Amino acid sequence: LLFCLWKESSATQLKTMSYHSNAHLMREASLSADEEDECNRKESVFEILTTLNMIEVALGRDSINTQVYKEECRKLLNRMAMMKENSGVTDLQEFATEYNMNVTLALRRIEVGEPAGVDTNDDANALHFVMTITETMISIEDAIQLDDYSIETLRPDVTSLVQNLSTSVVAVPQKHIDILKKWNVKMEAMSASDELEESDGRQLGLDVREAREAMSHALKQKSFH
Repeated sequence: LLFCLWKESSATQLKTMSYHSNAHLMREASLSADEEDECNRKESVFEILTTLNMIEVALGRDSINTQVYKEECRKLLNRMAMMKENSGVTDLQEFATEYNMNVTLALRRIEVGEPAGVDTNDDANALHFVMTITETMISIEDAIQLDDYSIETLRPDVTSLVQNLSTSVVAVPQKHIDILKKWNVKMEAMSASDELEESDGRQLGLDVREAREAMSHALKQKSFH
């Protein structure tokens, strides 16, 4: 599974991973044991971030089984928790920037600390999950209101939204999720420097707002039972 996901990664990621693999072989003869150990730990952080981001993208595309996603995500989050203590990498965002990594979804998942859509009976956690979805929706709507149609701005939020709606216990009508999945697929095929046409941006904003209203209605209906 992870090999298949690896094959789908961007050309930039593949070149970067190849570079680090070759660098690993080249430095063996020139680094001290301590330096070699530090490089190995940093490579592990690089690998975890890259793999975690790929399964987050796969979930957004609906191309990975939800249970498989949760299991793999937990393993990676647990590994990252251990690596952060031992790798010397204290700021993952800074690390990603230094190595030119596009891993926004992975960083967001690490910040949350749980796989998307973890079922829970705890009211406080459930409320936090709903608030996260709502905030993501409003973030997309706000960007469009400001005429910001850039893929760099919209795609991470749309992908995160699709992930959370797909695995949420909130009964959002499937038609809204399917519409947002189509937007996610469309934007996945575009580069970060691209922008949606204004008409597409407005339509995306409308689709997100309708999904938010449907979720609000579902929550109200649930509260009456």
